[in-house]
Amino acid sequence: LAFNGKDSLVSDSYYKEGDSYTENETLVKNARAYDVSSEVTFSDDGVELTLKGEFAVEPHSLQLQLIHPTLEDRDLVIFMQRIGPSQYAGVMEDTLNDKRHIWLASLEQQWRIKTTDFVRPGKVVVINTP
Repeated sequence: LAFNGKDSLVSDSYYKEGDSYTENETLVKNARAYDVSSEVTFSDDGVELTLKGEFAVEPHSLQLQLIHPTLEDRDLVIFMQRIGPSQYAGVMEDTLNDKRHIWLASLEQQWRIKTTDFVRPGKVVVINTP
């Protein structure tokens, strides 16, 4: 396997990732300050979510990452647009039916919440503030 492709489990930039630990902690602290949680519903061709939190202004868009546990090339990033109060929707080009690390972030407000769960059509995943 190592001869045929890059090992995505091993990083070439240990220092850079160690440096980003502080940034990641800031995202978690901000999520706690906003008391963020979400219910994410997957369908065959899309994702909808309900966002809860103590926001002065709700984010205009969110970033949903569906990270494969071992294969980096199977990771998906879905941009979620606000379609109504506390409601967001995004398009998923692939139908998934496997376990993923699920990260939901607001780039505007600098917060992130995450969980690990199975992703498949009809599944509702709850993500809470750590």
